Amino acid sequence: MVQILVAPNFSTPRICEIMEYTVRSSKPIYLFIALVAVAFFAVACSDDDDPDPDAGVEDVGPDVDPDPDVDPDPDVDPDPDVDPDPDVDPDPDADTGTDPVEPFSEDCTVGLEPGADASATYAAAIEAFVDAEPGDIICFNDGHYEFNDQLSLTQDHIEIWGESRDGTILDFAEQDAGSNGIDVQGVDSFIIESLTVRNTPGNGIEVRDSTGIHFDDLVVEWEGEPSEDNGAYGLYPVKSNTIIIENTRVFGSSDAGIYLGQSEYGVIRHNEVHGNVAGIEVENSSHVEVYENEAYDNTGGILVFNLPELERAEGDFTRVRDNEIYDNNRENFAATGAIVGLVPQGSGVLIVSVQDVEIDNNEITDHDSIGIGIINYDILPQPDYDDDDYYPFVERLRVHSNLIVNSGNDPDQLALELTGLEAPLPDMIWDGIVNTEENGEDERWNCFWDNVDDEGEPSTFVNINPPEGDGMDLGPYDCSDDPPESLPPIAFDDE
Repeated sequence: MVQILVAPNFSTPRICEIMEYTVRSSKPIYLFIALVAVAFFAVACSDDDDPDPDAGVEDVGPDVDPDPDVDPDPDVDPDPDVDPDPDVDPDPDADTGTDPVEPFSEDCTVGLEPGADASATYAAAIEAFVDAEPGDIICFNDGHYEFNDQLSLTQDHIEIWGESRDGTILDFAEQDAGSNGIDVQGVDSFIIESLTVRNTPGNGIEVRDSTGIHFDDLVVEWEGEPSEDNGAYGLYPVKSNTIIIENTRVFGSSDAGIYLGQSEYGVIRHNEVHGNVAGIEVENSSHVEVYENEAYDNTGGILVFNLPELERAEGDFTRVRDNEIYDNNRENFAATGAIVGLVPQGSGVLIVSVQDVEIDNNEITDHDSIGIGIINYDILPQPDYDDDDYYPFVERLRVHSNLIVNSGNDPDQLALELTGLEAPLPDMIWDGIVNTEENGEDERWNCFWDNVDDEGEPSTFVNINPPEGDGMDLGPYDCSDDPPESLPPIAFDDE
């Protein structure tokens, strides 16, 4: 008996792997058949590495012809169970099934474009972010991208470009993993420009623990009527340094449209912020310049805060100048517990517990509650804090040369409670709380001078807690005869 077992759908290499020969016969005819079969397949197996697909057949001998009805097809894929030779490099010109994207600029390292399969588009974007090397420029061609997870980056010296601010839309409305739109952590040098980030459940673009950050020509927005369900911050650099935010527009943030927090050396300029709780917020940061921005239709226009129980305790040396701040009368829609939930509806500029801040040459118009408010954190209806390094007094404040028009005519209840005053409220309101141990030192006094209304009349003022006399009298705090020097501008070497 001769038994030859082979697998169906056979190929010669496969037969050589699984063939079993059992020769159990004393009859010569069966033995002869078995020997012929063994010889045929043994020769074929010995030639597996021969690049000639017919080599194994030719070695059998002239009396054995290949099957004339079987035409070897070079396009047929090998058996899926057989691994390709690891020593053979794949053809670099072979079609992988994914066509490369032609980026809009020859400077781009990698190009991306939206496709019919959103998951494939996201996978391509993630691959570009993960595989990025220092110096790479990741480019999004114009189109509407739909992502269900955040895009994360941890590589130094990366730039992200969109083809155009209004044409390149990164939409996170269906996001069900992560929270931010673009999340950058711990990098040295990051630039992002010319695109829109939309509908993130968390922050639009967050950059944390990084150095050398540049946001330029961006939009971050939430569609529909602003809501506490929107993400908290549009642009959110935090615990970073050397930051430029310019030429951006942010709409719909449930906290601050543009936030710069626990950071040092920053410039915020030429931005448009509207429809947010706070238009621009600088928090626990030093050496920051905020200028030539347009803030309108927020709850509060521009905030400079120093808050307790944060890793960075200092908040000082910030200048807010030459901004258009108007009609910030939107109802406060902050999430419960957020500190900006205490911003009175109808606030132009709010200063809380900072030192060495300058507010000058701004147009601050048409605010129902407060034009400029200066507040000690300790009077806010907040829980007690445990922070020995926190200093809640506003000191060495310079407020001058501002145009303040039509403020305080319809204050909300919170503004009335914080000030203890009745409507209409003055243009400039200071709670008057000072450090009594330091009160005699001139450098700790706050100065106000040359602030006027649209008719050139002096802006109205009140010190809610004057040490003596009339709190409406600006005289003790008028520094027009001997004004202190302005804070120096913030400039970076590569500008």
